[in-house]
Amino acid sequence: MRRVFLVGAADPRRLIKDPDISPFNVGKEIGLEEFSPAETRQLTDNLVRVGIEASDEVHSRIYWWTLGQPYLIQKVCETLEDWRVRRSIKQATVDLVDQAVQEGVLSAKANDSNLSHIRARLDEKETFMAKALLRRIFAGEHIRFEPHGGADGRLAELYLIGVIKEGPDGNWVIRNRIYQEALKGFLTREAAVNADDLRKRLAIHRQNLSRLEERRARHGLDVPLKLLNEIDLEREEIDRLERALKELGHG
Repeated sequence: MRRVFLVGAADPRRLIKDPDISPFNVGKEIGLEEFSPAETRQLTDNLVRVGIEASDEVHSRIYWWTLGQPYLIQKVCETLEDWRVRRSIKQATVDLVDQAVQEGVLSAKANDSNLSHIRARLDEKETFMAKALLRRIFAGEHIRFEPHGGADGRLAELYLIGVIKEGPDGNWVIRNRIYQEALKGFLTREAAVNADDLRKRLAIHRQNLSRLEERRARHGLDVPLKLLNEIDLEREEIDRLERALKELGHG
């Protein structure tokens, strides 16, 4: 008998059409945590098998960068193994590990599939507000951890993308130092672009509100309900845009 397993991550809320029905009756969660330092060492010990000597400091440095993320551990080790062949490297050093991270994972030339996936998910339109929240976490703001993001859909989105986890102090943190480095420039550039766009949209809605307020003034006490509703909608949109700008640090 053959069994086929389909593995992936999805927002549970997207698995159902009726929001009043729990999405957790359609699947079972299997948690995959990062490796501990000891488990990471079991993986990085394989460097010796491919002819690369590595000191305790080298093993610790790989863990320092990856914080036990299995894919990233393998990616760094794969880069070192490739250098053994192409550059005749037989002894790994802390500096070489740092270079392997920069050239083999973070560089544009590396075009790492894991980092590309994360950036692509963060570029999706529906993750705009989640990305604003990620900037706050990146800046060190303390946001209390709740399993799966709790009731905040933005945190749930970031959790499923895989960029945040519970930190030692019980707050959300960026998952590892490689992700921190990868997201640093990305978030800074995105913040500038998004802030400009939000300011333009905010200016338009403020103009709309001003015109609507003038129309209301002309009606005196007999203001049409439709006009009042339009004013309320503009105020709500202005409030939403102002909050979004504030979350980007431009409030």
